[in-house]
Amino acid sequence: MKLFKSLVCGLTAFLALSLLMGSVCAATPIAPNNIVKNVKVGHEFSIVLSANPSTGSKWVTNYNPSYLKLVSQRYQPTQPIRVGSGDSEIFTYKALKPGETMVTFQIKYSSGFEPMFVLGYYVNITK
Repeated sequence: MKLFKSLVCGLTAFLALSLLMGSVCAATPIAPNNIVKNVKVGHEFSIVLSANPSTGSKWVTNYNPSYLKLVSQRYQPTQPIRVGSGDSEIFTYKALKPGETMVTFQIKYSSGFEPMFVLGYYVNITK
């Protein structure tokens, strides 16, 4: 009976996780916690994402170049540097004109694996 309960609990947890991953793996961008960046024309802002290039993955950004310019993309290892430690990738953009746009990020794998999810950040640019 105890084994049966353990199997049922394990199966329930697996199904719940599968449903959760299905919602994360949606093809449309997902704004984490409805993050909106408010910025003025001519100003810069940064988006910091967790990164771990030792897994063979990297973040790739997509944005509208009529509204934003990618100023820099840099990798920042956690100090002290340790193999497999969680690191950051910092994307810095400059706002070019007023309006609303979105910046999206996908994780790309060197193995050619399709990205598991897309992160989206809404950007509101004012004069």
